[in-house]
Amino acid sequence: MFSTTVFSLLYLITGEKSFDTTAMHCLGAGVFFNVVGIATGFYTWWLNYMAKPLKPVKIKIPLT
Repeated sequence: MFSTTVFSLLYLITGEKSFDTTAMHCLGAGVFFNVVGIATGFYTWWLNYMAKPLKPVKIKIPLT
C-alpha cells in the first residue's frame, strides 16, 4: 500500500502515465493481499486457539 502512494506522487511530479498505471496495480495487489492476510489470521486463530473468544482477538476482528 505504501508503493501506491509513492507511484501516485511520481505520477503527479512527472506526469508519466506508467506511474499511474503502476499505482493502480499496486493498489489492486494491496487490496487482494489484505484479504489474504485477514483470512490467514482467522485460520491461525482457529488453528492455535481453537477460535476461543480471547480479548485481543475480539478487539482485532472489528478493526479488520
